[in-house]
Amino acid sequence: MFMEDITVFKERAILRDAYRFFDFNFFISSDSEKVLETFRDIFRRFHLAKPDGIGATYFVLTKKNPTGQSAAVVDDRLYTIEKPDDLIGYAYMKIMDSALAKIEDHYLFHAAALSFKGRGIIFPAVSKSGKTTLTLELVKRGFKFLSDDIAAVSLSDNLLYPFPKSLGLLSPTLELYPEAELDSLKPLPMIGGGEKMLLDIEDMYPESVGDKCPLNYIVFLGGRHDKSLQTPHKKHLYIVVSRINDEIISELKLLEGVKDVSIYSCKKYPILELLLGERPPALSDIEEVCRGYGVVVFDSSDGKDEKVDFNGTPRLDGISRSKAALNLLRQLKRGSIPAIIKDKQNREGVPELLIRIGRLVEKSRCFYLSPGNLKERADKICELVDGSQ
Repeated sequence: MFMEDITVFKERAILRDAYRFFDFNFFISSDSEKVLETFRDIFRRFHLAKPDGIGATYFVLTKKNPTGQSAAVVDDRLYTIEKPDDLIGYAYMKIMDSALAKIEDHYLFHAAALSFKGRGIIFPAVSKSGKTTLTLELVKRGFKFLSDDIAAVSLSDNLLYPFPKSLGLLSPTLELYPEAELDSLKPLPMIGGGEKMLLDIEDMYPESVGDKCPLNYIVFLGGRHDKSLQTPHKKHLYIVVSRINDEIISELKLLEGVKDVSIYSCKKYPILELLLGERPPALSDIEEVCRGYGVVVFDSSDGKDEKVDFNGTPRLDGISRSKAALNLLRQLKRGSIPAIIKDKQNREGVPELLIRIGRLVEKSRCFYLSPGNLKERADKICELVDGSQ
């Protein structure tokens, strides 16, 4: 798609809203008020009533565009979506990835973040490890909410800052919290079908959003990959794509760092399994191959959709700060490493980023919490922070 063709798409988006993530301003433009309303529900605490300066613009368009398909334009790349119901879910994912990658003044970790009496605690973890349910349980017990998915630590003062976007909750999670007013929640359609319900934490627990605070505890959550604290690199990658053919599979096999590609499953959308070598390719390289065939990569994961046992008895074990630093480094959000330290090394060749993460961890107590019963997991955290006063 040439730039002039993308311009035609942009001209159709006559509505827009402004937002700010820390040092990054951006706009979301659309041809649909309903689309903008959904993003306002997601990013309501980041919305700017009066735009402050300039910023990037992301475009989310319904079928009223030249291809007749739903589409998103992110970083001047056009993504057409064949099934309109998947538009918002995919656009949200691409906008988040792009916006977070442009934040220069914070480390952003894939972790839930809370505070208790002015002391910060983060829960780094892979998806489906129970971050959101544990977060809700602890907020119910008096912890302050900072984020259920992104822990933001400032480069300037090493403090933990709130990033309170709305939570996206599935029905089983909502059933655990009858205090949520289900009739007032707005839906967020999920790629492939189904929906999450959007909830601002203070609609359920008033005055529960916390302020910036020191990072005192780092608790890695066990989940689908309990060996993640030891695994040196990912050996498999699973990608959900809009469609598949033999040519795409053949070209993916030619990528450096890819040993083999096979079809893992074909439900609503195909899932490809990539067997990776010691130096796996960047996800952007995989997306580029797919884009050449007009194929959209909806999602990626380093593990199959394995069931986690949340019924057992959890254990809270201390881990060394050196191990915590290495594994916290792995939980940095993709593309969010600040440019000023991305490629720097000290005289001994140690990456500047690892040195800084090490300093961040020095003042924190570090633990690993295994899967188990939700309330018992929350009990372990309460005992930890109460016993540290």
